[in-house]
Amino acid sequence: MRFAALISTHVFACVMAAAFSSCDQPLRDGTGADLPSKQLSEAKSVGHVVPNPEPFKVEIKASADEREAGAVVYFIGRYAVEFVHGSDSKPEAIYDLEEMSWRDRSPLGTLRLADCQAWAKASAGRSRASIARTTDPELRRFIELMLDPQFKVTTEEDRVILINDVLMYEIHSTQTLSKANRDRFFSYDTLNAYRKAMVERKLPPTPQLEIDKEMAARKLVPSEIICTITTPNGKLRLKINLQVGPMSAEETGRMESLVLKQNTR
Repeated sequence: MRFAALISTHVFACVMAAAFSSCDQPLRDGTGADLPSKQLSEAKSVGHVVPNPEPFKVEIKASADEREAGAVVYFIGRYAVEFVHGSDSKPEAIYDLEEMSWRDRSPLGTLRLADCQAWAKASAGRSRASIARTTDPELRRFIELMLDPQFKVTTEEDRVILINDVLMYEIHSTQTLSKANRDRFFSYDTLNAYRKAMVERKLPPTPQLEIDKEMAARKLVPSEIICTITTPNGKLRLKINLQVGPMSAEETGRMESLVLKQNTR
């Protein structure tokens, strides 16, 4: 779900860009030192993929400030393949849901979940050091709650609401997935949260990870997410619709060929 264009025009993008580290910096530890590659490669998290899983796709549409964007994620075997310019274009990213890693066209290469977690920890450490020096309590509170949302969770009729002083997510769920496919979806979205944070640098991964945790615990797959972000200088309202559906035989064959080609390079 890469929708940086929808939020980059808003003031909070500038606020967050100033607070979070650049994606072209090396992965570093909390002191700013480069993390040893051995340390990053040794740790490996295992995702949730059953043998011969059913292929499916998730079509995503987002809108904010009269702007729109879309993406399609194809779940094929142990992989999720994300497109933002149509499936005839090059994939935006390929996620390995068993190894829990992703790779895209950025200079970052293939990153495992452990790499992403190390980056997020180091980035949050630098952000907290930065906000400790600010004299603006509203800005400090805003960034603190982005790093550690501490959501209050409530339910109203057909929606789940996660809210704090700067973020409110209203989540509707009207569709179902099998447990195996729910696990695949949330494995993808966990990696996707880190990837967006590392590549786009608009939001930290924490809010999305907290949403995934809550929805997974409730065994719900979002159909619609309405996100309201209150910054020190204004508000942004982002609406995201997700539609789960089967893949056609043609789509399945195309994704299988794409994944095979990528893995034989």
